[in-house]
Amino acid sequence: MLFRSVSQSRYSRGKLLQSLTDNKDDIKVDENRLEQEIIFYLEKYDIGEEKSRLRHHIDFFIECLEKDANGKKLNFISQEMGREINTLGSKAHYFPIQQAVVLMKEELEKIKEQLEKIVGKKLNNGEMLAIRSLISTYEIYAEQIDRLHERYLDLV
Repeated sequence: MLFRSVSQSRYSRGKLLQSLTDNKDDIKVDENRLEQEIIFYLEKYDIGEEKSRLRHHIDFFIECLEKDANGKKLNFISQEMGREINTLGSKAHYFPIQQAVVLMKEELEKIKEQLEKIVGKKLNNGEMLAIRSLISTYEIYAEQIDRLHERYLDLV
């Protein structure tokens, strides 16, 4: 996914530069400054890192849930997931991604509600299944964000 983001950034940069070149008689531009601004813009709005970290947090959450299922540890991981999804939502300027982010926040709140019930103790099978079901829905939204991001990159 990182390769896709880098290659897409180069493609977007090339497209923008070509557009400026085509209209160079109408526009006076300091090319070094323009290149700096383009790089800044592309890095600011790239959500590849957040998607990757979110995926790792989800995987770690599931791993911990299936191994030792400590409510406090799962709560810490869910906080990290929340940070990533918040950052992703603030950087994504594509409405369908923002909608998916809202749905993920809603699912994460449900996960946190379940975790609050068991902080400081081991989960029983019913609690584990309930949380596993919620995290599965959360994963579906994460995959949806991946697909939407790919679609958005194709539009840019």
